[in-house]
Amino acid sequence: MDQRILKAAQNGNAEAQFRLGYCYSKGDGVEQSDVFAAEWYRKAAVQGHAQAQNNLGTCYFFGRGVPQSYADAAEWYRKAAEQGVENARGNLKICLKKLQSEPVGSYSKNLAFHSLDSTTCEVSGLGSCTDVDLKIPPVSPDGKRVVGVAWRAFLGCRRLTSVVLPDGVIDIGYKAFYGCTGLVSIALPASIKSIKSRAFDDCFDLNYSTYDNAFYLGNPKQPYLFLARADEDACDLSSPRIHPDTRLILPGAFQACENLESVTLPEGLVTIGRYAFHTCESLQKITLPKSLCSIETGAFRYCSSLEAVFYRGSEEQWDKISFGADWDDCCGDYTLHCNRLSN
Repeated sequence: MDQRILKAAQNGNAEAQFRLGYCYSKGDGVEQSDVFAAEWYRKAAVQGHAQAQNNLGTCYFFGRGVPQSYADAAEWYRKAAEQGVENARGNLKICLKKLQSEPVGSYSKNLAFHSLDSTTCEVSGLGSCTDVDLKIPPVSPDGKRVVGVAWRAFLGCRRLTSVVLPDGVIDIGYKAFYGCTGLVSIALPASIKSIKSRAFDDCFDLNYSTYDNAFYLGNPKQPYLFLARADEDACDLSSPRIHPDTRLILPGAFQACENLESVTLPEGLVTIGRYAFHTCESLQKITLPKSLCSIETGAFRYCSSLEAVFYRGSEEQWDKISFGADWDDCCGDYTLHCNRLSN
C-alpha cells in the first residue's frame, strides 16, 4: 500500500479515498475487505467523486460491505450518471427494473403520488388507501422511484398508527405528518437528507428513542439517525452529547436552549436543520464534522455569544457546504478554524 495514498485519504482527499476503496475491493496491497471498500468509496462519494458514487452503488446493488438495497444503489448510480459516468446510466436502468419487480403485496396500495421528473416521484397523500399501518412502496405504480414525502401529504390523518418509509427517500416535506395524533411509530431510512419544519408536530403519541436528554427518530436497526428535539432537561446542559449515529438535526431541535455553551456534532452528520440552534444565547463553541453538507436557514441565528467554530475539514471543503439564508445572522464575532491538513 502506497502510504501517500493512505495519508491523503485520511486527510480527506476524495481521489485518494476512491483509490483506497478500490484497493480494499480487490485486495491490492491490503487485505481484501468489502466493508472497508464501501466505507472509503462512501467518503469519496459524499464529496462528489463520480466513479466512487458508481462503485458505492454497486456495493449496495450486490450487498457488498453494506446492507443490500436497490433503492440506495439507484440513488448513487443516479448521482454518478448525472456527472457523466456512462456505465452508471446502464446500472441505473437495471436497478430500476429490479425495484419495479420487487414484490408489492406487503406495500400499501392506492396511495397518491406526485411526479418530480421522468424517473422520480414523491408520495403526496393517502389517495383512496384505507390502511392505518402504511408501508410506502419504493416505486410508484408507474415505475418511478419514491424519493420524498410531499408537504402536508398526511396532514391531519388521525387514524394512521404506523408508517414505514422505503430506502431511497431523501426528503420529508413541511407538515408532512402534522397532526397525525394516532401515529405511534414511524420507520425512517438512513437515505433521508432533509426533514422540513413541523413535519411531526402534534403527533402526540409518536414514540422516540432517547439519548442524553434528546429525542431521536430512525428505524429499528438505526434508532438514532435523526435528532428530533432536546428534552426540556437538555436546556440546562452546557454541553450535550449527540449520538454518534446522528445524520440530521431537525429544525428547531435545540432552539432557545439558553444555557448551552458548547456542542460537538459527530462525523457522519449531513444536515443541520432550520433554526436548530436559534437563540442559544450562551453558545460559545461549535465543532462541526467534515461530513456536513448543509446548514439550513437560521440554524445558528442569534447565538450572540459565539466565539469559535471548529470545522474538521479544509477551507475548500467548508466552501462547498450549502448555507441557508441568515444561518449565522446576529452571531457573536466568531472565528472559523478549519483543519489545515485536509485537502
